[in-house]
Amino acid sequence: MFKTTATIDESTFIELKKHLLPPREKMHYLITSIAAFALAFAGIAANITDGINSPDYGFNPVLLILIGIPIGIMMPIMYFYRIKKVIQINMDRFREAGYTKIEVVTSFADDKIELHNATTGASSSIKYSAICRFAETENTYTLFTKAEQFVVVNKASLIQEQTNDEFIGFIRKKCRIKSL
Repeated sequence: MFKTTATIDESTFIELKKHLLPPREKMHYLITSIAAFALAFAGIAANITDGINSPDYGFNPVLLILIGIPIGIMMPIMYFYRIKKVIQINMDRFREAGYTKIEVVTSFADDKIELHNATTGASSSIKYSAICRFAETENTYTLFTKAEQFVVVNKASLIQEQTNDEFIGFIRKKCRIKSL
């Protein structure tokens, strides 16, 4: 089938940064931020139309503003901090093992993806059924599992353009990813 080699280092993680967090987690940050700003806007609107001491609300609209704006601002900050932390944790794992980069040889068999870490000699495999996300960047295709493991495929190791199309077709068939 397909056999590729990829070097994984800090630049790989930086290239993948917008794909490292699962979509559900990204959506959490977005929805929380929007909801917080909506609360702040509601507080501003109530304050403008009825004044600060309106007895109709049973609460002070200024509180919505004081709570909503900081939370709305903090959510995007937390999102970018989380991405930075994921990169840092992965690089710390490399450094703890005594490496700044690793070479991974990936073989795509009929029933699973076989990974061989050429740097450490370790091997493992991932079933296609565990793959739930696919991301394409300028230099890589990356397959993510439900447990947030990932397989990086270096596009340059898929030599011909036809091979890239064949690879994507193969992954689409084997992994049944909706957004591929």
